[in-house]
Amino acid sequence: MEIKEDEELEEVSPTTRISKELILKRMQDFSYYLTRYIEGDFNFFMALLDDSKVPEKPNGLVVSLGSAAATTIPLVGKAVGSGLQKGVPWLHKISDRKDSKRLADLVYFQNNNKEQVRKMIIEAAIETFFCFEYQFRNLTSKGGPRRAMQKLAKDTAHRILTYLIKNKQDTNITKDDFSKGVINGTSLLNKCKIDDGKTVRYGTTEWKTLHLYTKVGLFVEESNEFFKNRRCDCKTYGYRRLFPWEKVEEVRKKRVKVEPVELNLILKKEDLEGLFQKFRDYIIKQNVDEKAEFDRNKNNEEAMNDRQIKHDEALRVFLETNSDVIREIARCYQQNECLRLQQDDMALIMKQQMELEDQRHQNVDQKLTDIHCDVRETKEKQTQIEKNTEEILEAVQVTKNEGNSESEHIKEGVTQAVDQLYMGFVNTVHSNPGLKKLVLGLGNTFNVKL
Repeated sequence: MEIKEDEELEEVSPTTRISKELILKRMQDFSYYLTRYIEGDFNFFMALLDDSKVPEKPNGLVVSLGSAAATTIPLVGKAVGSGLQKGVPWLHKISDRKDSKRLADLVYFQNNNKEQVRKMIIEAAIETFFCFEYQFRNLTSKGGPRRAMQKLAKDTAHRILTYLIKNKQDTNITKDDFSKGVINGTSLLNKCKIDDGKTVRYGTTEWKTLHLYTKVGLFVEESNEFFKNRRCDCKTYGYRRLFPWEKVEEVRKKRVKVEPVELNLILKKEDLEGLFQKFRDYIIKQNVDEKAEFDRNKNNEEAMNDRQIKHDEALRVFLETNSDVIREIARCYQQNECLRLQQDDMALIMKQQMELEDQRHQNVDQKLTDIHCDVRETKEKQTQIEKNTEEILEAVQVTKNEGNSESEHIKEGVTQAVDQLYMGFVNTVHSNPGLKKLVLGLGNTFNVKL
């Protein structure tokens, strides 16, 4: 949807059904002022860190960081509070040196990553306005709706920066850190040093921005559920959507579910597509220097596009007027390419054949070497076998000779033993008459001469 930049919003009551175009215009104003205030605070403290002079107090004291740098930022903020004129943005008193170190880290991070930080600020502004649509769309003030967005953005910027300083231990900042600061940060102090933020009007009722952020109920759009806690004043401040980092399960655990109410929300998530680029361009145009740079970049981009168009047109004309020549060149190129590929293929085939031939020769040489080794080993084994055979034959002959001599010796021994036994038997028989008679009888019977 196209947003009219110069159109002033008409004041509407909470019961008036405001158009989507006016809501988006109000969101654009809120995003612009939030970006302006946060970047202004960062630029102010960057000037202090760079040892730049800041406006004097009424007593003539000129405050400068000097060599103390980041650790004296809290004292600087306190000292120049009444001396900052013409709406120069600044943070209120910061209590300790640890916070000062974190602030210095944030300032340097933003100075080195301005586009990245601006993107996160604008996206957080869009997200915040979308979640608080029911409240923000009808806010106004004595200066009108645009002035209400300005006051709301000023307190929101303060809440974000105080949250970042107190809670971020490093410079790994995301868009969610900015939106968390909206909910959990600290509002601006009033004259009594009490944080209650700025005053805006919802219909005929005056609201403090502190209460707007802390006493609103929660609305789970997907399930049409409404929740509150003891601090909420939902009759006055209504309900808001959940931020992406808020978990429905945690809300159900920590808050009490209440009866649904009619919010008549107009914006849808798809309405937010493309808003970042529109709001970024709008913010750039509000700053003279940035607008000039934006215009230069835009002109350069247009010139580059124009050159590209002309280049494409010239190329098209060239191709049309020289199509026959181009086709002939393409044909020749294809022929040359085919010949080159054929030559490459032939060279590859010859290389492969040579490699195969080399491999074959290597295999033959290896086989001949193996055969030669086998023959040599066979001859060595044959010689060894012949030698072993001769040794065995000699051993057998020796064993045979030894066996014959031993047989003769045994035969002689047996003969002698038999003779001795016989003579002993004969002597025994002759010495014993009864035995002798018996033996003689047996001899006659078997016809044996004793």
